Amino acid sequence: MRAMDDPVTTTTRPWWGTFPILRGQGRRWRVGPLTLWIDNPPAEWRVAWCTTPEPEADALEVAAPIDAMPDDVTLHRFASPRDESAVRLVPRAPDRPMVARPEMPISVLGGESVDLFTSVPVWVCVQTAKADRFMVDLPTFRASDTWFGPSTREGELCYAMRTRARLSLDGLPRPAWRALVKITLRNHGADALAIERISVPTPSMAVFAAEDGGLWLPGLTLERDADGEVGRLRVDAAPPAEAGPTKPVGEARDADRANVLVRTLGWFWR
Repeated sequence: MRAMDDPVTTTTRPWWGTFPILRGQGRRWRVGPLTLWIDNPPAEWRVAWCTTPEPEADALEVAAPIDAMPDDVTLHRFASPRDESAVRLVPRAPDRPMVARPEMPISVLGGESVDLFTSVPVWVCVQTAKADRFMVDLPTFRASDTWFGPSTREGELCYAMRTRARLSLDGLPRPAWRALVKITLRNHGADALAIERISVPTPSMAVFAAEDGGLWLPGLTLERDADGEVGRLRVDAAPPAEAGPTKPVGEARDADRANVLVRTLGWFWR
């Protein structure tokens, strides 16, 4: 396999988008803890990947030419008799909700609201560029499993976040493989509401790119009504004002769950 004459390896251009890979050529991406290889031999695509358990937050390599596929990695082969010469990488939110914890325990006073900021590891969807044919959907980082819900009988399997939610964007890590999200908590009840964990419904959230290249999810609002029983979850159509101008780069997995009325607040915060 020979390298392309005009390589597009860079750490400044986005790692997502459409990339040319001619027949007989291959490319490598490093997106945080994920390393991805894509090869285009005759009549097929080959996609290989591996992840590191302790990622380097700034690891980024975009479409570097390679001479051969590596050994001892997960490899999938896809028959492709068509003359295809490009792939598309799409950033997507995780396929399960992610559970965030405030940096320090916090209570929202009655009649007040608070904004929290955190980030989630995105997934990489690899597809053919000509017909958007799906090949693989990979997490940049395999988060640990956790259960979230009002009881052991009610709830759902989620992912646990490693990054704590903060009251400000200041000091929040912003590596290329994570998407920022703003969470607004509104307490219309009379008493204070202690917040220990928050379930972020990432499958209902699209991915957006800001002008600086950073990734964002739409704003998320969780409300508790005046009686303290019924809650409302709302996923905005776009990221918050803190993101600046953005454009959509990855669609939501399940947009139908974006706005719901909840009679048990334990489904989303506790």
